[in-house]
Amino acid sequence: MTGKAASLPVIDDVDVVIDGGTATISANITPGNASTIVGLQHGATNEYGTDTRSEESPLSGYETVRDEWEITGLLPGTYHYMIYATNALGTAETEDLTFEII
Repeated sequence: MTGKAASLPVIDDVDVVIDGGTATISANITPGNASTIVGLQHGATNEYGTDTRSEESPLSGYETVRDEWEITGLLPGTYHYMIYATNALGTAETEDLTFEII
């Protein structure tokens, strides 16, 4: 058999840039050589409430992709978010992360 076997996706290098009431969240996603759905859950609590699929989704192959989400219209306060990547072998997800709009 040639080629690499499929594996769980990997999420790393998560970053948030705040500009007024806009948060731009980005992360490196390595899909693990299988069709991978990528998304961001976010909200005012760790219950999130909003699930936004990546415009790049689904990803495939082993090449790492820098994915990005822009959340606009945010009022001052603390927001929670989590990035996930799911393929046939399972789901990788970040821990509950937060950012603050001042």
